[in-house]
Order: sequence, then C-alpha cells, then structure tokens
Amino acid sequence: MKNWIPASSIPAAGKEFVLDPAADWGAALAEFKLPYDVRGLEARVRLFPQEEGMLARGAFKGCVIMPCTRCAEDAHVTLDQTFDAFEPYPFAEGGAADDSGAEAFFEKNAGATSKTPSQAKVHGAWKPEAAKKSRKGPRTAERDAQDAENMEDMNLDVDENVVRISPHGLEINVAHLAFEEFLLALPVKALCSEECKGLCPKCGHNLNTGPCACVNDEGDPRLAALRNLTLGKK
Repeated sequence: MKNWIPASSIPAAGKEFVLDPAADWGAALAEFKLPYDVRGLEARVRLFPQEEGMLARGAFKGCVIMPCTRCAEDAHVTLDQTFDAFEPYPFAEGGAADDSGAEAFFEKNAGATSKTPSQAKVHGAWKPEAAKKSRKGPRTAERDAQDAENMEDMNLDVDENVVRISPHGLEINVAHLAFEEFLLALPVKALCSEECKGLCPKCGHNLNTGPCACVNDEGDPRLAALRNLTLGKK
C-alpha cells in the first residue's frame, strides 16, 4: 500500500486499511535488522479524523516467527489483539490559530507551495484545543513566551514518522503507525516452548537436542561439607 495517505482523503466516518506486513514493513525490518517473519500476520488499521489528531484503531491476527530468547531457534508467536492510538497533528508556532500562523508553520515545514493555508487545513489541524483556549487581552512578551513554551511541549508528542506536512498537505503514514504498534504487541520473551532448556552457557550447545559434553564444576571439594549447611535465625 502507499505509505503516506492524505488526511483529506479520510472521511469523518473513518477509513480502514489492510496492510501486507511483509511488504509494508520489509524496509523497516531490514533497516533495524529485526529477525521477524511476518508473512503469516494480518494487520488492519481504521483511521478516524479528530479535531486535533488522528485516532487509529487496529488489530493484529496471525503468526510471527521470531528467535526464541532461550535457544535462538524459531519461536512461533500467535498475535490476536487490538490497539488504539492517537496521533496529534502539527500546529502553528507560538500557539497561533489564525491563517498567518498556519502559513508560517506550513512554509517552514513544507517549503514554498502553491497551496494556501486555508487549503492546507485538514480536520482542524491548525486549531489545537490549547490555541482555541488561549487567553484574551493584549499580548505581552511574557504571554508570548508562555504560549510558545506550551506549544513546544505539545509538539513533542507529534511523531514525524507518522504525521507530516508535505507540499500536498497533511499526510498520515499508516504503515509506520501500525509497525510501531506491532513492536509493542510482541512478547518481551518469546519461547519456542515452555519447556525450552536453552543453550549451554559454556559451549553454546542447544540443550533441547540432548546434553552437551561440558563437565559441570562441582566446586572446591574441601568445601563439600558446607554445601548442606543451614544457619538458624538468631
């Protein structure tokens, strides 16, 4: 599927996207050298445009093959879960919600373009709640600094790999959004089986196929009498 989707193409009722994980995430898996086989996984994402961002509701179902954390052999992990995510839109610098502020922000991020600020607005992208609730009255240097700080803090939540401003307007990267949620959905420790014996810490032999030839160190024989020693509480 096309990575970057124009936000203006998503209706208010939402739009569903069906991903091909092997194709859509192939570049990311290769870039980070992640040994995951996702050919048996199905991923769906439905986007809902909101006032200040894009709500994503998706699901993963199927099998992922990844290394076992004990023996490094293939572990077949079954995923069957849903996720909700919210991606905020970028907004005008300094908290400006008017067209002049939107134009400055748009030109800084997208360069010169024939699109006007009004054409670039998508689902209230230029009017965050914080800007609409800005204080009334004459502007002062202190107020400007405070508004700029508030907007900078909010902008830290904008994931530029998922939401961006291009010469074509506001765009959403559905594949990257789903990939981030996929990584969060994976188990911390994948096992090929609960009974996996792992690898020998000395020679690296896979103990699931049988014992290795390593000799276990029984310790100093002079201390053998102390092995079963127990100390009582005072």
